[in-house]
Amino acid sequence: MSQNSPLNLDLEGKRVVITGAGGGVGQHLVSSFHNAGSKVIACDRDAALLNALPQESLHEHHVFELSDSEAVKAAAKDIGSADILVNNAGFTKAENVSQMDDLAVRSEIDGNLVGSMNLTRALLPSMVSQGNGIIVNVASVNASLHFGNPIYSAAKAGLLAFTRAVAVEYGAKGIRANAVCPGSMLTNAWQARIDSNPGLVEELVKYYPSGRLVMPQELANTVLFLASPLSSGISGVDIAVDGGLTAGNMRLVRDIIGLE
Repeated sequence: MSQNSPLNLDLEGKRVVITGAGGGVGQHLVSSFHNAGSKVIACDRDAALLNALPQESLHEHHVFELSDSEAVKAAAKDIGSADILVNNAGFTKAENVSQMDDLAVRSEIDGNLVGSMNLTRALLPSMVSQGNGIIVNVASVNASLHFGNPIYSAAKAGLLAFTRAVAVEYGAKGIRANAVCPGSMLTNAWQARIDSNPGLVEELVKYYPSGRLVMPQELANTVLFLASPLSSGISGVDIAVDGGLTAGNMRLVRDIIGLE
């Protein structure tokens, strides 16, 4: 248990499957579950990213493409049982509706929705057999409001719908499914943009009521909560981890209405 975890998350020994484990958010998920005593099963399509993780944090790791249903079935067979599944893998790129093409639609829907559906379906039977299981899907604030990137947004909205479907259809079988919806986070990808445009964060945080961007560890903390017995009564919901972005816009209140 991490010294920063004042409550008993009761995750000791739990088999936790994490996709996109080698990415910016994935690294924090891996370390957080490891610190909580879980057996981390790290999954990624990039072997180099998995190899770069602290190997002492991993119980096992698997390299496969989530959009390949046969590869997913094979990986699920190798994994065997799972107590917790965190569907974290995903990606986006800057685009608008007029820039969409067939290749982008297919790849972004596959990467942000189909892959999560594939692995969830592959691991659900073992969860049902053991009488319990927890699924946490990493979606986005883009699922609810338009902040650009329409294909990514549509895929993440679909992921929320799929989360609710699993929660409703499998709830009586001991399965809980929830989602987290992060806003902009200070990941390595964002850091690269900030390095090339130092004023970007200063402008961006004006839209966040908290006055700052969310850190990846804050998202990981929320995932740990949803994966733990502390959230045993919560299923089928999505939690925004966005510094208040989707609650409203104080900049609009101040500039348009004239109130501080």
